[in-house]
Amino acid sequence: KHYRFLYRQLETSNLRLQTFCCLASCILNLASSSAQTTFQKVYKGNYGFTAILNTLDNGYVSTGYNYQGESGAGGRDIVLTKFDSLGKVQWSELIGGKIDETAYSMREAPDSGFYLTGWSDKNGRSSILVKTDKKGLIEWSRLFGNNYEGGFGEVTQDTGFIYMSNSTALGGPRKVNVVKFDKAGNKQWCNLYYI
Repeated sequence: KHYRFLYRQLETSNLRLQTFCCLASCILNLASSSAQTTFQKVYKGNYGFTAILNTLDNGYVSTGYNYQGESGAGGRDIVLTKFDSLGKVQWSELIGGKIDETAYSMREAPDSGFYLTGWSDKNGRSSILVKTDKKGLIEWSRLFGNNYEGGFGEVTQDTGFIYMSNSTALGGPRKVNVVKFDKAGNKQWCNLYYI
């Protein structure tokens, strides 16, 4: 059979993640910064990992997407998976509705929960920010903007979150949207920049 493969390599300060994804499974290969393999695991399912972090408990957490065909709510849903230090799955949560959603980046919050950033097909394509608890259960989520790609963000000193995404609208100037949220998900300010 022919499969459409996706290869991603992501670097962090002390590990390297390689994922080889097709519509049947993902291979997760974690290596130390010296490029020696720590572990390699094959996870069955229609998954694509897009980001991984070392967690405060010395495990790992990954996010990305899951295609319908698993028990998802929409055609493509956000998946958040927690691994122990040896790559054993501790829990996995699907986040989504009847439309497509994908996460592209994440950060661990001071309360050991997670901020996920990405996009949703609601209102054209909107930016999405999801805050979960340490077990991956949703505490709150926010959609904002039209024709925006999934962006990236960072936890702020006041334990809120700042998010940056750019416009995908054709025929006009590119726009960058920067939005600041407090830790409860309330929007504090929003700035739009034309580039």
